[in-house]
Amino acid sequence: MKNKLKERIGEQFYPFIEHDIFEVDGSKLIHFRCKRSDRPCFLDGTEFYVRANPSSDKIEGIKMMEYVKSRFGS
Repeated sequence: MKNKLKERIGEQFYPFIEHDIFEVDGSKLIHFRCKRSDRPCFLDGTEFYVRANPSSDKIEGIKMMEYVKSRFGS
């Protein structure tokens, strides 16, 4: 799991991710909690998602640029 996180989002974001492993009906589940970051985090270096409870929405192009600028500064 650690290698996959490093590959997909970068190890600099490890401190923002907590997880627990639960067993439900004989299956193991991982519950992730992601803390708010002070800088943008991209999946695979290009994809950007914004949490809109109860879902996450991918934003791109100008909308992404405007969000990143307003949330994180220049």
